[in-house]
Amino acid sequence: MVVEPHENIEMAQPYFDFVEIEGFRGFSQKRKIRFAKPAGTMGSGLTLIVGPNNSGKSTIIEALMAVTQTANPTFSEGKRNAIAGSRVEIKIVGNDGGTRSVKTIESGGSETNFETDGAISPHPSKVFILQSRRTLDPFFNKQQQNRSQNKNASQGLSSTRQGQTNFNGRLFEINKNSDNRDKFNRVLSRVLGSDTDWTIDQTDQGAYYLKISKNEISHTSDGLGEGLLSAFFIVDALYDSEPGSMIVIDEPELSLHPQLQKKIMSLFAEYAKDRQIVISTHSSKFIDWPSIVNGACIHRVFNQTDGSDIGTLQEPTRAKIKGFLTNLNNPHTLGLEASEVFFLDDHVVLVEGQEDVVFFPKVLSDLDLDMTGELFGWGVGGADNMSIVSSILSDLGFTKVAGIVDCDRADVLPQLVAAFPTFHFVAQPADDIRFKPHTPEKSSLLEPAGVTVRPDFRQPMTELIEGVNAYLASDTGLNPIDPHTG
Repeated sequence: MVVEPHENIEMAQPYFDFVEIEGFRGFSQKRKIRFAKPAGTMGSGLTLIVGPNNSGKSTIIEALMAVTQTANPTFSEGKRNAIAGSRVEIKIVGNDGGTRSVKTIESGGSETNFETDGAISPHPSKVFILQSRRTLDPFFNKQQQNRSQNKNASQGLSSTRQGQTNFNGRLFEINKNSDNRDKFNRVLSRVLGSDTDWTIDQTDQGAYYLKISKNEISHTSDGLGEGLLSAFFIVDALYDSEPGSMIVIDEPELSLHPQLQKKIMSLFAEYAKDRQIVISTHSSKFIDWPSIVNGACIHRVFNQTDGSDIGTLQEPTRAKIKGFLTNLNNPHTLGLEASEVFFLDDHVVLVEGQEDVVFFPKVLSDLDLDMTGELFGWGVGGADNMSIVSSILSDLGFTKVAGIVDCDRADVLPQLVAAFPTFHFVAQPADDIRFKPHTPEKSSLLEPAGVTVRPDFRQPMTELIEGVNAYLASDTGLNPIDPHTG
């Protein structure tokens, strides 16, 4: 894995700095999403929005839609947050300090006004949004829509959540000349392969349809797989975009094979050199750590008692991540399994390494116990790395995190407790989780067979697990027991 250095420079073109949301759906309090700035390196302009289901990720996409559309949106009663007084304000800010806001009118209700302060650059018309619901009627009429026309026709905030339904206009736009088609097909081939061909055909009754040929097999839009169609939508969002523009895609992973997700992620990283690419996702395939090292932003949306909140990876933590990517001894520390943590509500259990992840379920089974939380990936790559992973989780708004180290590394506990006072850190009673013949001086939690816990460790290990479970199940973020003793 080659990681280009993040030089923290900004491209010459204008960009959007952040968007603020208040009173819209679950956002009862004012919350800010800061956008990554393209710096000429892979993924530097990429903004990732992650989090569990129903946390507010799609709401952020809708907010961008509302504040960048041409006509005044309306916020129905169900879209306005009662805790915020049923008033909505969404503001987008450019790097020049100019702002554009959409607010519900002073008298209340659903109607809105736009307000501007200074000349915002780039113009909101440069924002292209691809919603998660992406459909194409099997048979359609002939129309032609350039990028601007498609945005105005399909990207306004509606009374109910809808999706892109007029993609046929974009197909005719792509197909109108060889330059458009060649440019589109070059990008499409990056995802589907060079042997994919497509055309617009017409029935004898005058209806148009899409026909795709691959490996001498043809499919029409009447039987076209949703994954293939979704790839067409995503490629269209990218292929004729301009440097300095913003492309927003909600759930790019929908109906896509994991391999296709990886290919599309590589496209996002490439386009994010000089464009702002914003994606909301449930897929760990789109957690691209090299891009994050290069300046990409990652925001985790999660639910609090008073509504949606946002945690953001901070710069000091970003600087620490690069070491993980260059550590060949623990290449899976930030792998796909680890990335899945960002889609959890909370309740994460950190352990030192791969062996702990493999053998910990055996410990639980032997002691007839369950663990309330989810184990993090394949471990943190050693006790010294627990603080780095804890920083990532803390930045992103996790409040229920437990960490278990081996007894011979209990020396790290005081620092961990001081740095993360609401997390719960303990040392298991043995030096290692399993017996290792080459280090017989170390005590092992499990018998040499690796199935049962040693008799002298059964009680303290039971108490440790019960303490972790009590912490994870508690209403407060405070440790219920002394972290130094377990």
